[in-house]
Amino acid sequence: MFQFILTLLIIIIFCYLILKIFLDIFLEKTPFIPTKTETISKLLETLEIQDNDVVYDLGSGDGRFLFQAYQKNPHASYIGIEKKLIPFFLARLKIILEKNKDKNIDQKIQFYRKDLLSINLSSASIIYCYLSPFLLQKLENKFLKELKTGTKIISCDFPLKIKPPLTIIKLDSKSSLSRTVFIYQI
Repeated sequence: MFQFILTLLIIIIFCYLILKIFLDIFLEKTPFIPTKTETISKLLETLEIQDNDVVYDLGSGDGRFLFQAYQKNPHASYIGIEKKLIPFFLARLKIILEKNKDKNIDQKIQFYRKDLLSINLSSASIIYCYLSPFLLQKLENKFLKELKTGTKIISCDFPLKIKPPLTIIKLDSKSSLSRTVFIYQI
């Protein structure tokens, strides 16, 4: 009897996980796919982050873009928005670990566990995102309504439709991910 209940429990858990994966795909939820370090490095060679910039990373994951950007200019402000718990936790953990080396890092890089569609982006001067075309489409009107003139939007792999890109960076990569970066200016 115990074996039957255990087997039934395993089958129920397995079915739940399969159903959750299909619902995530069907509902167009974005999986956590980090931007490759080489892509970020190449992008940061092109992007000039000024001391007074406020840099947002929408769907910031573990925060790797913000941490690398902070290394380039520690005087700017960096804000990561991540809805998923595990990547958000990893980013916060990195802040705690880096605080031993840099006492000011938690004042310059902040992470918020929020839905990126519900936050106000009006303070942003640079926005980085590696999001699905579905989410980018939802964000385009928000960008036009909230962003001030001159704000740069960087999208990895997927272009925006609101206007032609200012710059396109093509990367030599064997991977199909993080190969093209589109830079826009509102």
